[in-house]
Amino acid sequence: MVETSAPPPPLCSKPFHVCTPDSSCDTPIPCLYSQLVLGSYLDQELHGQHQNQDEMAFQDALDRCSELEGVVQALSSQRDALQTALHEARSQQAVLHHDLLTERAKYATRKDAVLAPLHAFVMEAA
Repeated sequence: MVETSAPPPPLCSKPFHVCTPDSSCDTPIPCLYSQLVLGSYLDQELHGQHQNQDEMAFQDALDRCSELEGVVQALSSQRDALQTALHEARSQQAVLHHDLLTERAKYATRKDAVLAPLHAFVMEAA
């Protein structure tokens, strides 16, 4: 926590008075001034607390960023692996498609070779 100046003088039971260092409450101080002294002390305390909270929040944010950087690296590696696998699958698909077209052409040729004599026989019989 941030060190602050001396604590404010204690409040007295008498209205508009503040105790002096010798603890007598006979010193009248205008209300506005006593509020300013007390307000300044409280502002310093709150500023110290907020600064501490800000530092903790900043450190938490840095820690979270480090965690997220690790997650991003892992996701990037997974993305690269998936892109490689996709490329390989597309290459294999192209090969299989070419093989399929080749087999269809062979089948069509065999079909024509088998059906041509049968077709000729049916035409002669008719």
